[in-house]
Amino acid sequence: LWQLALLMHKLFTYFDDTVHSNGLFKMDTVGDAYIVAALLPDGDPQRRCACQGMLEVAKAMINGLERHHTETGQRVQCRIGVAVGEVTTGVLGHLQTRFHITGPGLEAAEMMEQTAPMKDSLHASDSFIETL
Repeated sequence: LWQLALLMHKLFTYFDDTVHSNGLFKMDTVGDAYIVAALLPDGDPQRRCACQGMLEVAKAMINGLERHHTETGQRVQCRIGVAVGEVTTGVLGHLQTRFHITGPGLEAAEMMEQTAPMKDSLHASDSFIETL
């Protein structure tokens, strides 16, 4: 079990660096789900740029998993869902304060992830593609 935790730490640290270098925000990890957002207001001229950044992050994630497979012989697969939509964010509670995200935009991204083909793929919503 510790080997799984070590692997996830290694991969998530790589993902963290990739997200940061693309000017995006890591919102949360829930189990093996890694949640990233751009957090731009409607009509922001940077939306297209943020979508391009999301694609760069997705590509780097898939390439990182491929590199891990090449180096170790251990295959780790992923599905990535991306969407554009409204979200609400904020710090919830007071015992374990964390920044959370919720809303239709997150639900759309979750649906894209769930309906993506299993092996190392990205599924984008129509709104994401239109924004590009």
